[in-house]
Amino acid sequence: MVTIAPTEKRKKSRWPMFIAFVMALAIVFAVWKAFLAKQKPVPPEISEKYKEIKINLDILKEPILEKLQVYPEIKPLEGAAGRENPFSSY
Repeated sequence: MVTIAPTEKRKKSRWPMFIAFVMALAIVFAVWKAFLAKQKPVPPEISEKYKEIKINLDILKEPILEKLQVYPEIKPLEGAAGRENPFSSY
């Protein structure tokens, strides 16, 4: 039996290496933008506007909210709840 040896080596595809490089570059860029880039300062007009937060609780005295009813408290079940094996069929 005669064996013919290939004279040329099979070319390796470079696409997977290129895609991996682009993905690594995108991850590095995203991390740099998210964590390492300098944050922009908040404009002074916005920071002065929200420096003191006031909570208006008078809204809770609206007549429509007074019509709401409180549900009775649900008591816990008496006795043993459930089955020994909840995954078995009935």
